[in-house]
Amino acid sequence: MAPETRSRTSRTSVIKPELPKETQGKKQGRPRKRKAAADGDAEDLDGASHKMDSTASGESRRSAATWKKAKRAQASMAPVDDSRPRQPPIIINRSPVLELWGACVASFLHPELPWDLCLSIGSSISTITAISKGRSIGTIAPPDPNRKGEDRAKKTPPTLKVMGFPMVVEGNAVVVKGKLRSVKEVNLIGKYGKENYKNVREAMHEALKSWRGAEDEVDLQAFHMYEQFRPQVPKGRSGWGRKGELSLAKIKTAVQR
Repeated sequence: MAPETRSRTSRTSVIKPELPKETQGKKQGRPRKRKAAADGDAEDLDGASHKMDSTASGESRRSAATWKKAKRAQASMAPVDDSRPRQPPIIINRSPVLELWGACVASFLHPELPWDLCLSIGSSISTITAISKGRSIGTIAPPDPNRKGEDRAKKTPPTLKVMGFPMVVEGNAVVVKGKLRSVKEVNLIGKYGKENYKNVREAMHEALKSWRGAEDEVDLQAFHMYEQFRPQVPKGRSGWGRKGELSLAKIKTAVQR
């Protein structure tokens, strides 16, 4: 009986409770999974933080751009504080405008001519045009066919042509209907005002400079150019002798090549 008892005892002492290998693997692997999960959480937090930083930075840039755009729009709508005195508009009738324009064209086409003669040419063009216009609308009577008198301009061949108008020149004046038409510049200045006269004359001269080398074309186009920038007045009798605004910008646009 004793041996059997020892044998059982021996077997009982040898058998130890063991867990299955799968269970052991799970127990041993849990810390690693927690660590991996912890590392992943940290990476996620870092990524989220970076994303939040990028988003905040983008929103900040967009906000700054929106603010700048709003400021520009606000500035464009704000009244301009210009303390400089503004040039008043030039209000004048057409006759002195054509007179000065004709003088500037004559000076451009014939630079050898004195300015006094150029003014006489411009005045003659203005007078001839005004007479023709006046007769067409009935404000000036037609010429009397029975009127006798010698017209030196008809007997003398034209000396030169400006803007399509033939001119008979004697000295520093043009012969118009048998009479010398001399012009004093001071009278023309009085119709503009000293400052306006200076500005208009300069604008015409500067615009004509772009046509150097094409003087013949200027002679053909000059009257059409004048029609583009002359003061706007009502048509027909209602506009006869009326004043309008003369724009320096229009002179440049109509004339400059």
